[in-house]
Amino acid sequence: MLGPLKLHNKIFAMDHTDVDNVKPTDECHEVHNVDESDILVGKLFSSRDQAWYLYKGFAREHGFSARKGTTRLDVEGNVKTQEFYCSKEGFRVSKVNIIDRQRAHTPITRIGCKTRVIVTTTNTNDQWVISKSYQKHNHALCTPAMTPFMRSNRAVSKADIDEATTLKEVGVGTSQVMNYLTQQAGGYHNVGFTHKDLYNALQRDSTSRSDYICFGDVIVFDTTYKDNLYGQPIMPIVGVNHHHNTIVFATAIIADESSQSFE
Repeated sequence: MLGPLKLHNKIFAMDHTDVDNVKPTDECHEVHNVDESDILVGKLFSSRDQAWYLYKGFAREHGFSARKGTTRLDVEGNVKTQEFYCSKEGFRVSKVNIIDRQRAHTPITRIGCKTRVIVTTTNTNDQWVISKSYQKHNHALCTPAMTPFMRSNRAVSKADIDEATTLKEVGVGTSQVMNYLTQQAGGYHNVGFTHKDLYNALQRDSTSRSDYICFGDVIVFDTTYKDNLYGQPIMPIVGVNHHHNTIVFATAIIADESSQSFE
C-alpha cells in the first residue's frame, strides 16, 4: 500500500502556477545581468540538436527557460541558421477578447526579452557554431531549486510512463502514482515533471492504445521522419482512423534499418 508523501505545499503549487511566469519572490531572484555571451560564441557542434541541448542546459543553469526560434534557409532549402530564445522573447499575439469566455486566461509569459543565441552552419564537415549571443534578461530569473519545474526542463520518461501505467492498471490513482514516483526519485525536485505532466502523458498513452485496438489493422513504419543526435532513425508507427486522418500509435528509436531491428 502506498503511503502518503508529505511535501511542502509551495512545491506542489507548481502544478497550478506556471514557474515560467514567476515574479521576484523566494522562488526566484532579481538579477543584475552580467552578459556571458563570450563563453558561448565560437562553440562548435556536430548538429543543431547538439547546440540546442547545450543551450537548454545553459538556460537551466542560469534560471531561465529556452525555446527554439527562427530558422533561415539557403538557396537549396537547407537550414543555414537557427535561433534559440529565452522563453520570454517576443510578445503574445493578441486575439479576440471574449469577455464572457469560460476558460481562464493564461498568464502572459512573453515580455520582449532579447536573450538569444544564433547558431550557423560552417559548411565544413556539417558543423554548427554559435555565431552570436546576447544574454541580458529583462526579467527575474529562477533560483536553482525552481528551475526543474520550468516547462523546457520537464519531461516524463518512457520508463516512468510504463511504471505509472502498471500501477494504474491495478487501481492506483494518479496522485498516488505521483507520490510513489516522487519517493522513488528522492524528492519532488528530482522527478523531472509535475502531476499535470504525468496526467497528460498517461492520457496520451491510453489514447494511443485505444486507437491501436480500433484502427491497428494496417500500420506503417515511417523511418524517413528524422534521426536523433546519434544518427539513429526515429520511427513513428502510424495508421489511419475512420475519418481518414493519420494517427500515431507510438514512436520508437531503432539502432538501424535492418530487419533484425524491426523485429
